[in-house]
Amino acid sequence: MTLKCPPGTTILVEHAQYGRTGMHGISKCNSSVAPMIAEDEPTNHTCIWPQSVQRVVGICQKKRQCKFNTSPKTFGDPCPGMQKYLEVAYKCRP
Repeated sequence: MTLKCPPGTTILVEHAQYGRTGMHGISKCNSSVAPMIAEDEPTNHTCIWPQSVQRVVGICQKKRQCKFNTSPKTFGDPCPGMQKYLEVAYKCRP
């Protein structure tokens, strides 16, 4: 993933979430293996790596541009064996 700001500005990370959201009726992770955030429905799970924001901030904050891999090597593995995604929200500040 690459985050980039125009000249004269730098990255301010507002949100980052790495993992996978569950779908109704499908369990994505085993709670004994990974951090879990359970929804009201027992079969509706979300597993998110809790240090996602800190990792992106450490790599990108106050830089004009940054590039990093969106992989378990970078973010940990909240859902072993499952596809994961990274969601990042950031602003470019003077």
